[in-house]
Amino acid sequence: MTFPSFYDAAPRLVVFDPLSAFLGAAEDGLLEYGYADAVRLAGHSCPTVAGAYLMTVRSLERLYPDEVPERGAVAVSVREAADDGVSNDIPNCPPGDTRSCPPVAPLRRWSVEAPQRA
Repeated sequence: MTFPSFYDAAPRLVVFDPLSAFLGAAEDGLLEYGYADAVRLAGHSCPTVAGAYLMTVRSLERLYPDEVPERGAVAVSVREAADDGVSNDIPNCPPGDTRSCPPVAPLRRWSVEAPQRA
């Protein structure tokens, strides 16, 4: 699969995965993700996917300024129920299916929490 070259200009994200370290699946348990990985998971590239990816990169930089974030250790929650409006539309919208996918998403308030450190 080939992606546009400008995808490489997006910042990359590195996380530590203890299971990958234990199993030897990734050197030192470090996994690196790029924008192309987000596109593969979403099935397409759009402003929402790009914005979510960039917010994730920036959020992890702020939550973990001096260390590598641990994969799975950050919880993201939405105040509304998963089936309310567009709170969970990306996973619920297969390509071409616009029945449950409104073209304009209302503003949502998100909260992100990192684990408490001792």
